[in-house]
Amino acid sequence: MRSVLRFACLWFALALVAGAAQASPRSDAVLDALRVGELLAIMETESAASGEELNDSMLGGSGGASWLETVRQINDAQRMERELRAAFAEAMPDEHTEGATAFLTSDQGEKIIELELSAREALLDPAIDDMNQAAMRELRESGDPRFAMITRFVEVNNLVDANVAGALTGNVAFLRGLRIGGFPGYERASDSDLIAEVWAREPELRSETEDWVYAYLTLAYGPLEDSDLETYIAFSETETGQALNGALFTAFDEVFTDASQSLGEAVARYLTAEEI
Repeated sequence: MRSVLRFACLWFALALVAGAAQASPRSDAVLDALRVGELLAIMETESAASGEELNDSMLGGSGGASWLETVRQINDAQRMERELRAAFAEAMPDEHTEGATAFLTSDQGEKIIELELSAREALLDPAIDDMNQAAMRELRESGDPRFAMITRFVEVNNLVDANVAGALTGNVAFLRGLRIGGFPGYERASDSDLIAEVWAREPELRSETEDWVYAYLTLAYGPLEDSDLETYIAFSETETGQALNGALFTAFDEVFTDASQSLGEAVARYLTAEEI
């Protein structure tokens, strides 16, 4: 379930959220600057690949076109964007929206967002993903100062711990979905059982997450001048940068948790329907 449970990126999610808040024009401007619609379209493609892997690993390859359509509906980019905007509007402090938008729409901010999206799209190709992982490890082992800068960025934004925490929550939600759907072996599992099962994978999940985060950022920020990356780190250290990062994690965690449970329920439904 690695592809389903991995949550290793600053703005990664595979879900929809049932939010009641109304998006505000100011918070929408932040997400517009982040080009969130394009990001979610890329993630919808990622979810399709994850659905195929789940079909092979948990459904014995029998899900077919109807299963892939179910995965697409759970991760529909347009619906996710509507609900994500509502969740982000609730999480993002109004007093920081103007500052966040100003940075993200600056020349440096626009360059950074373009590089992040381009890297995310490039990593849809497994071959590029593998080569980039190797390049990241080489950069780390060489002691290159750029890797030290990326490490500072990761630490300032708490990218590993926050992503691991989100993934653990999403994993529990996925197993809860299996339980709700009557997946064999989970019908009588307690929440404590589910948490224990997920927590047993924490070291492996942390290692995968750390590798993915560093590899992604190595690819995305490779073309950046050191001065541009230093500026981004400095922005991330400000109250506005911290507020933006926290609001994004809060919104996407909510989104991802809902989708994870829906996906677990869908897996269970398909499997039990087959058995009947």
